[in-house]
Amino acid sequence: MFSKGENTYKFPKKVWHPEYTQEQVFAEVKPLVNEFVSTPGRNAMLLAYGQTGTGKTHTIFGKKEAQIDPDQEAEWGIFPKVVAQTLRTMQEKGHKFKLYIAGLEFYLMGCFDLLDKNVRVAIDKFSGMRQSTMVEITSINDLQEVLKTVLKNRTSASTKMNLGNKAHDGSSRSHASLILKLFQKTTDDKYQATEFHLIDLAGAERPDKLGVERVGAFDVMTKLMKGGKPGLADQGFMINYELSELQTLVVKATDAHKKKQKF
Repeated sequence: MFSKGENTYKFPKKVWHPEYTQEQVFAEVKPLVNEFVSTPGRNAMLLAYGQTGTGKTHTIFGKKEAQIDPDQEAEWGIFPKVVAQTLRTMQEKGHKFKLYIAGLEFYLMGCFDLLDKNVRVAIDKFSGMRQSTMVEITSINDLQEVLKTVLKNRTSASTKMNLGNKAHDGSSRSHASLILKLFQKTTDDKYQATEFHLIDLAGAERPDKLGVERVGAFDVMTKLMKGGKPGLADQGFMINYELSELQTLVVKATDAHKKKQKF
């Protein structure tokens, strides 16, 4: 419902209503997990994109109290459910496998290791290789410790957009990428490796909704380059800028795909 009436969006293949439970949401994601564990070379990616304060992080991680409680699996978010389903599937298959997790934070034009005190991560622009910490996951207990570390290290802050959100202490001020890497043994001398990327993007926002003054691009860039401490307005501008650039690249990639060109 908008101020001038109603609008209908025809592009989604599926709409998850606010009343949907975490279990219902995961039911729609489960086919991605099945492809990730069963199809050689089939990598998967799932990302949450949208306005700040709308529940992206809650959907990906779940309630804080449920993240570390094996008895509340129904309330877990997508990420812990994907890990649990992967472990169950591989154990049922009886395959020899190893599952690892890495966590990256993209904040103010930098990339940082969420599993190693936010040290800066170098990414080779030619090969795409990154030097980040990888933790082996053999059980849900291992996952609990990883989630604690990720949430402790991730950059967040309270804004006017999320003061009523009791599920989290504040708004995510960075993009977080959680990467599952699965190695499965296929023969005596071969294995296959697949990756599942779950990305919780920081939320788009308007300065007036955050209770901060609007700032200019040049001022923010200059301040950061001089080592200045970023405020909410600075963070908000960079988040919007990065999301805008991402959208531009998605459109370009889509156009290239339609023309059967590489991107």
